[in-house]
Amino acid sequence: MGCGGSTKTVDREQNRIERIFNVKSVDDYITRIDKMIDRKKKGLSWK
Repeated sequence: MGCGGSTKTVDREQNRIERIFNVKSVDDYITRIDKMIDRKKKGLSWK
């Protein structure tokens, strides 16, 4: 969480790691937090 933070997800079926990054600007982070949370939820969802 936080500006410039990232989340790593593991796709075991394709044997690869993906990173989902947060924006670095504090103003952008505040205005786009909901979109970033949605992206991370999609990346972390179980198949």
